[in-house]
Amino acid sequence: METSLGTATDIEGQFRIVGIPARALNMKITCIGYEPQVIKIDFSKTKDVTINIQLKPAVIQGEEVVVTAQASGQNAAINQQVSSQNIMNVVSAARIQALRMQTQRNQSEDCREFHS
Repeated sequence: METSLGTATDIEGQFRIVGIPARALNMKITCIGYEPQVIKIDFSKTKDVTINIQLKPAVIQGEEVVVTAQASGQNAAINQQVSSQNIMNVVSAARIQALRMQTQRNQSEDCREFHS
């Protein structure tokens, strides 16, 4: 603004600026995620000023972000398929184990239902 003076607040929002010239100045208050606010304070009468400022939340709009991921076993299987001379379907050992466990659970549930 009108000087190069500035500071940051503590955890409770308290701050102190030293070396302020004895005149009226505009003070700009900013915080990420809030609308900036400019207030005029007259320091010609006193050096100690207490002010309470409440910033309004700001809407931060960004571009769309798409996040994708592949398990390392799937990546290895896909890489093996891509580099293969003959195209084949490769399934990771972890996926085979998961399918076995799911099949066993389903069979157990079928048996319980049958005996009920």
